[in-house]
Amino acid sequence: VSAKRPWRPRCLQGQRDRRRHSTPTVVPRRDRSGRPSVTTTIYDFAELLADGVLIADGSGIVVHANTSLSEMSGYSAGELAGQHLSILIPEEHRAEHGRFFEEFRDGEESHRPMAGRSILYALHRDGTRLPVSISIAKIEDGEKRLIAIIRPLPSELSELKLQAQSDALTGAANRVYLSARIKELVERSEQFGLLYLDLDGFKPINDAHGHAAGDQILKIVVQRTNGVVRSTDLVARVGGDEFVVVLTGVTAPAELESIANKIRARIAETMNLEEVTVSLTASVGSVVSPRDGTDEKTLLARADSAMYLAKRGGTGYRAHGDAD
Repeated sequence: VSAKRPWRPRCLQGQRDRRRHSTPTVVPRRDRSGRPSVTTTIYDFAELLADGVLIADGSGIVVHANTSLSEMSGYSAGELAGQHLSILIPEEHRAEHGRFFEEFRDGEESHRPMAGRSILYALHRDGTRLPVSISIAKIEDGEKRLIAIIRPLPSELSELKLQAQSDALTGAANRVYLSARIKELVERSEQFGLLYLDLDGFKPINDAHGHAAGDQILKIVVQRTNGVVRSTDLVARVGGDEFVVVLTGVTAPAELESIANKIRARIAETMNLEEVTVSLTASVGSVVSPRDGTDEKTLLARADSAMYLAKRGGTGYRAHGDAD
C-alpha cells in the first residue's frame, strides 16, 4: 500500500478520517483474462478489512472479491469473478435487488447503507442464509463500478434483533421498528413518503375461511408489497390488516400515487391459498414528511385519515390534503 493515506469508501463512516481529502484518479487496468479491474490501491485496501468486500461493474458482474468475502461465502475469489453478484443473494430477493441495483447505479447517491430491512441475508455456497449488514458506494474511475462492504452478524444477535423488530406472523417490520425508522429519518432531516394501507373485505374472508386462510393472506400481502418497493424502503404491519410503507426520498405526488397503485394492483391479483382461492383489494392513504408532519403520531393519523376517505369514496387511493 502506498505510504499516503489509502482511499476509503464513503460508506465506511466509522473509519473516515476527519481531514478533507479528494478521491484519487483511478486508472483501470486489465488482468490476464482481459477483464477490467480497479487499481491495486483499492484491492490492497480491501484485503486489510475483516469485512467482505465485493466490487462489481455496472451490469452487476463481480470483478473482485476479497479474502474475507471468500471465507464468508464459501466461494473462492476466482469463482466469484465473472459471476453476477446475485449468486450471493437469496432467490426470493433477487428481483427486488435487481431493481435496487439499477436505481442506485443510475441515481445521484454516492453511497447508501441498506438500512430499510430489519435483517439482510447473504447466500452461502451451500445454501445457508447468512445474516449481514451491507453498505454500498460508487467508485469513480471513469466506469460505473460499485463496491459493497458486507459485514456478518452473529446469528444469535441477528435472531434477537429480528424478533425485536419484526412482526412474528408476516416478517414485516413491527410498530417498534417503524417508530425508530421514522424518528431516524426526521432527525436526519430526510424527506420521505408514507403510505397507510388497509385491506378491503379482509374480515369477511377471514370469518368465512378461518384464521389460517387469513394468516396466509397477510403473509402474501407483505411479500407482494416488498416486491414492489425498494430494498431501502420499509414495510411494517401496524394492525390486524393494516400496513405502513415508508418510502425514503419519495415525495412527488405522482410518484407516491404510482407506487400505491402498483401495490394495490399486486394485492388485487388472485391468491391461491391452501384450501381456497380468494381476491381482495386495498385502500391506501399517503402523507409526505416534513410537509404533512414531522412526528410519527401526526403522520400516521393523517395517512390513516386519507386512507379512510379513499375507502369511503371507493377511489382506492388518496393523499392527505386532496380536495374532496
